[in-house]
Amino acid sequence: MLDICVGHPDRSFVYHVAADGSSAWGYQPDLEPGPAFTFDYAGTPTDAWPERTRVTNATARQAARQFLASGGQRTAALAWETAE
Repeated sequence: MLDICVGHPDRSFVYHVAADGSSAWGYQPDLEPGPAFTFDYAGTPTDAWPERTRVTNATARQAARQFLASGGQRTAALAWETAE
């Protein structure tokens, strides 16, 4: 599964959950933490933390395309921080 948020003018987030249940947040190492913002998650206002919004919208879209093309693998376009 790949969760992405695109809608903020400048930043996104990318969250990957593998078939084995492991998960990780994607980020671009060259970007500083982005702005905090609230997005709609299934009708619930949800906060996006600045340290999780280190992805541009273009890179989030690229991650989604690569996820689909690879059969669900994490994209090499991002660095990954394992979630705990």
